[in-house]
Amino acid sequence: MPHTPDISVSIIRSIDSVPHILKLVAESTGVGFVCIAHVTPDSWTVCALHDEVDFGLAVGGKLDVTYTLCNSVRAMDKEIVIEHADKDPLYAENPVPKMFNFQSYFSFPLYDGNGNFFGTLCGLDKKALTLKSDKVLSMLGSFSTLLTRQIENAAAFADAKTQWQHQKEAVQLREQNIAILGHDLRTPLSTISVGLDVIENITNEPQTAKVVKMMRASTFRIERLISDVMDFAHTRASQGVIVQRRKTDELGDKLSHVVAELSNNYPAATITGDIVINEVIYCDPDRLSQLLSNLLINALIHGEDGRPVTVSAQAEKSILRIEVANYGPTIPAEAIDRLFQPFWRQEAGRESEGLGLGLFIASEISKAHDAKLFVSSKSSHTVFSFHMPVLPASDH
Repeated sequence: MPHTPDISVSIIRSIDSVPHILKLVAESTGVGFVCIAHVTPDSWTVCALHDEVDFGLAVGGKLDVTYTLCNSVRAMDKEIVIEHADKDPLYAENPVPKMFNFQSYFSFPLYDGNGNFFGTLCGLDKKALTLKSDKVLSMLGSFSTLLTRQIENAAAFADAKTQWQHQKEAVQLREQNIAILGHDLRTPLSTISVGLDVIENITNEPQTAKVVKMMRASTFRIERLISDVMDFAHTRASQGVIVQRRKTDELGDKLSHVVAELSNNYPAATITGDIVINEVIYCDPDRLSQLLSNLLINALIHGEDGRPVTVSAQAEKSILRIEVANYGPTIPAEAIDRLFQPFWRQEAGRESEGLGLGLFIASEISKAHDAKLFVSSKSSHTVFSFHMPVLPASDH
């Protein structure tokens, strides 16, 4: 895409070899002023220069493009070379050499990565010089080709950097909007939960209790969806979930609470738990509780009706192990490789809860704990296993 003069100056400045090329061109041709100019139908801007004659321009300086021969190079898409302006049959009467007081002049076209006209490599001097020899013309043509290639690379990098910056800003804006949305949703959701507490305390009517239980399950699901989306937005913006690891002896109780809560929210399912953690663990207990919750919900959704889902958690031999197992269709090997991708579902044709983020977030929590999350699915039995090294409390 066309670049603005400011961006074009930045592109040329990013090419380390430009000052050396301009100096070499000046020394090889004898001209006192050499520059790279960005030229459009409306502007002429200095991007880089080598000036031994005090021509009066600086980087970023501009000329009226209609009074430059570079404008003719742009229009003709062909170089211009003048050895002695006063005697040149084409330019003796041209006002430009007199306006800028030069006799010798050259201007070679430069192009960007899309083959569009970028500007010129141009030079001039008050004295007449031999510039049309095969050696000089070949050298100027070679430097123009070299600069064009470097401009292509620098422009591509500048475009990619701009696109990356735009994407970064878009991600940040999205994360901010999601955070605001999450906060705004959680506030009325909290009010609903408090209202359900009040209803439970003032009535024992069976039908009302049934409705309250259904509403509690819905609020639980909404809260989980909000958490998943907010965690996903954060991982996209900062490449990982936030964990706050600390020494805790409460992990076992928190994991047991997850099992009890999901047993209450999925009354038709059977969950068997074997959670025995008697050690102080260095971890984020809330995040590991979230990991277990996501794994367990996945097992409840995809497990075979009428078959139990088993949960176990132990810390032994310096390894914390959390496992969730269920009976159901065996997961194909090619599907296992995609289980932890965001928004991907095991069984696209089956009605399911959530957004397909639970296993992805569980995987991110595992990575943040320097742990491993494995999947084994054989003979209609699937096991998700979380393994984390447990260091002695004195090491933290």
